[in-house]
Amino acid sequence: MRKLFSKRPSPSMIVAMIALIAAAGGTAYAATKITYKGLDKDARNKVLPIGKAKTTGECDPVDANYVDCGSVKIKQSEAFPRRTMIVADGTFSTNGASSRGECRLEVDNSGAAVNNAFAKLGDTQGHAVPNYHAGWGLNTITAPLGGARTYSVKCNEQEGNIKYHDIQISAIGIRG
Repeated sequence: MRKLFSKRPSPSMIVAMIALIAAAGGTAYAATKITYKGLDKDARNKVLPIGKAKTTGECDPVDANYVDCGSVKIKQSEAFPRRTMIVADGTFSTNGASSRGECRLEVDNSGAAVNNAFAKLGDTQGHAVPNYHAGWGLNTITAPLGGARTYSVKCNEQEGNIKYHDIQISAIGIRG
């Protein structure tokens, strides 16, 4: 029994063990105290901001010029720009004749589709489309952008009479 306790740990070993226990305990303490759900609303939005979804009733462009049919604003860190996932959907209807148009996603009224995110709608094959609410959707992930941005769904009318209904657009900041 005397041999078992004859070797005592050195002072440096005791300090190392105390540091190890404190480090392991400190990590466990921090992991249980700081959670995403535990953050207040402002802090959560700084981590991954979410744009409030917007809905429009009806959008009726009259020519080939693009009309803003719905938009969403999102503010992200300028110091740490994030990618943004944009999702938009809606329906369209025509007067039954040869009618067609196009919808696209834009950022800050740039005049160009984000990542070529556009949809050709209506009579795209030379066939009349019945007058009912056909569905469509667009989604894309942007390049990393910082600051306050406005993402929009813009639609036009290229031929006939096409109307867009119930357009919804959402944006969320993502990592990666």
